[in-house]
Parts: sequence; structure tokens; C-alpha cells
Amino acid sequence: MKIHLVALTTLTLFAPVSGFAQKSAPTRKVQASAEAVKILDRYIQVTGGTAAYAKIKSTQVEGQMKMEAVGMSGEFTMLTKEPNKFLMTQKMANVGESRAGYDGKVGWSKDPLSGFRFLKGKELLDMQLQSDLGATVKWDKLYKKIELKGKQTIAGSPAYKLVMTPKSGNNVTQYYDVASGLLVRMDTLSQTPQGTFNIEMYFSDYTPIDGVKTPYTVKMKMGTFDILMKIVSVKNNVSIPNSKFAPPKQ
Repeated sequence: MKIHLVALTTLTLFAPVSGFAQKSAPTRKVQASAEAVKILDRYIQVTGGTAAYAKIKSTQVEGQMKMEAVGMSGEFTMLTKEPNKFLMTQKMANVGESRAGYDGKVGWSKDPLSGFRFLKGKELLDMQLQSDLGATVKWDKLYKKIELKGKQTIAGSPAYKLVMTPKSGNNVTQYYDVASGLLVRMDTLSQTPQGTFNIEMYFSDYTPIDGVKTPYTVKMKMGTFDILMKIVSVKNNVSIPNSKFAPPKQ
């Protein structure tokens, strides 16, 4: 069985921002209301601010994951590097190692079930969006439309619901807590060889790392599976060779 984790969520939370708050509204080629802009701008501020994000050029995230319903557990490592480089490695007990990466041009995946393959179509588009550093907060470059769809209760608290339409790939729905301004949930689709899956991700345990708040707990609902991801460590500005992101030799 392949566990296909969506890296978009963790990536957008651990990656740096590229001058979002410093741009003026007339330069943005995206449809977004003033209310939506305020919500996104506040998220940047409460999680550290533009200056703190701008200092981060690469990130290494390590953590543990668990699927209690089927008795499976493992670990994961995520590497990101400017510009547009990404690698996610998963090691699950009794399953083996799965990797997915993007080197700025080529998206690829290798796992025990499907073997090695290059990503194409919507899978590739999603990977390209995921690999862009600061994907959540660089909305003025990555998204063509942002819609505020009222409020919804998440974990007992009201949250603003934003539907975000990217220039390519699948729509993303994000929920920002009204009181704290933090991102508490994200919904999207995952394209895999086994089909298309609805994904719900819930974020908590925000902890400041180098001045930027990072959610150390991510609960993911993917189809019939519930996956719990716990961050163990986050290291910023580590030296990562570009060869790490290249597809493996066949």
C-alpha cells in the first residue's frame, strides 16, 4: 500500500516568504477582496513577519507519522531550498521507503508500489505549486483568485474560509482562526496513480523556530485514512546540495 503524503501543506508552513507584505495592491494580478488580503497579511505577521521569513533560504524538517487504524508508523524528512526545490522522503514500517521530489524542472516519485516514474499532468502541476517556497503566502504570484467564503467552526473555534484558485493545479481551501490568525485547516485534492483523493489537514502546536512559527502537529484525513504527523526538528538555512532533488538514476 502506498501512503501518498501531500507535501503542499508542510512546505507552505516551513518555507520563506518573498516580500508579500511589501507589495502594493495595484501590482497584484489576482482577484482578491480587501478582507481576504487582510487575513493573509495577518497570518504572515502573527507567524513571524516578512523580515523573519526572508532570512530562511532552505529548510530541513524531520518527523514521525502514524496511522493507528492500520497499525502503521514511520518517519519522514522534508527538504526545501530556494528556488523551487523540494524532496519528501517517507519510511514506513513493513512498507519501505517512498520519495517524491522536484529539482526546479522535473518532478518525480519512487515508491515500493509504483516504482520510479516522472510526474505529469495535474500531479506535476501540484508538485510545482508545492515546491514554490512560501506557496501559502506568495498568493499574489501563485493564485489567480482568492475568495472569502464566510466562516466555519474548526476545532470549536470560528475560522475564515478562503478558497484559493491557483494559476495551475487544484484549488486549495484554507481556514484561518479568527482569534489567532493562524492557519488551522487546509483542504485540497491529491492526484495519485491510484486515483484522486480528498485531503483535509489540521494544524496545531505552533512553535517559533528562528522567529517563524511552525505547526509541530499535522492531522491528515486522506480518503479512509487518518495520518498523524509530528514534527521532531526543524533546521533552517542548512546546506543542501542540488543533487539531493534530482531524480535518481535508473
